[in-house]
Amino acid sequence: MTNPITISQYESESRNFPKKGEELKDTCNMNPMEKAQYLIKRKDAIEQEIIEWEEVLNSHKVGMNDSLLDSEGFPRSDIDIVQIRIARNKIICLKNDYKDIMKNIEQALYDVHKDNKEKKEKEKAQNLNNQRPFAIVNTVADNSPASKAGLLEKDKIINFGTINESNHENLKALAKTVMDNKNKPINITVQREENVIANLTLTPKEWSGRGLLGCHILPY
Repeated sequence: MTNPITISQYESESRNFPKKGEELKDTCNMNPMEKAQYLIKRKDAIEQEIIEWEEVLNSHKVGMNDSLLDSEGFPRSDIDIVQIRIARNKIICLKNDYKDIMKNIEQALYDVHKDNKEKKEKEKAQNLNNQRPFAIVNTVADNSPASKAGLLEKDKIINFGTINESNHENLKALAKTVMDNKNKPINITVQREENVIANLTLTPKEWSGRGLLGCHILPY
């Protein structure tokens, strides 16, 4: 299972984001990892700019909601009202940008997970293609556990639980796996015509016919 990717994983790489005024990059041609890292840098830049504008307010000893009028209703003369209003407006806009960037980061991290999963599945498929079948299904009885699992005649078995071409011991290990896993699901991988790979789950159990599987398997 792929470990979850979190924002903190990118924090160490997000310190060199373009300074204010520099042109933002187009993320369309970035791969998911590059896009996630870049968006984290944007997030950090927005956070820093918010802090800078908040320092402007602090220098006047006012917050976002403090009145800029004196007790008589006139603009206060002890503060730069224009600068304060600009700072407040900037902070509001930046906080909206921050909400948007966090949504984009969430999507980007999801895309990273998806991309990693697809790569692992591709690698797994390639590994399976490099493995050779060790057994072939000769017959499958109707309404048997094998039939219900989707096993077909002429299916070539690549993996049967942990059993493969290197350890099947002339199918003795397969038979033992079946007996040891009665009423328990076993993951199997088979190769079909035109090199189609199928992943099935077969549960050995008693049924109306012979054996626990209801199929006849031969060495390949």
